[in-house]
Amino acid sequence: MNISICNEEVSIDNITYNDGLNYGRFDSSEIEVFPYEYSISKEEFVSLMSRSYEEGLEEIRKDDINCNEVSAFSQMNYADINSAFGHPEAFGEAVETFFDRELFGKTLANSEARNYIINSTEKVEVSNEKITIIGRCFRRK
Repeated sequence: MNISICNEEVSIDNITYNDGLNYGRFDSSEIEVFPYEYSISKEEFVSLMSRSYEEGLEEIRKDDINCNEVSAFSQMNYADINSAFGHPEAFGEAVETFFDRELFGKTLANSEARNYIINSTEKVEVSNEKITIIGRCFRRK
């Protein structure tokens, strides 16, 4: 896993994430906002998120059937986590909608001592080898 801010790699010891209700909001004009990219290998993602993915998949499958809805999971034909990488757009949507902050919680310490705070997920890119989450963060004053 690696994280870059403004295209420069940053130690994970210097980054946390907002796990609160204001995720995605930048209400104060006084904060400095920076673009970030968080990349994690397929193997690491699968290791960390398999259980959550399978539980989410089953829950959404039931909702899709009961509510006659179409979801990112149905677009992947309810693929298992390894096969989901073969559906980059739908899998990226599922990660962005359901798993981004849980993944951050499993890989980034939630600490007041961290300088940068991830505060949005704006795009998720999926390849056969990795997942990249792109968004904005801010610097703690």
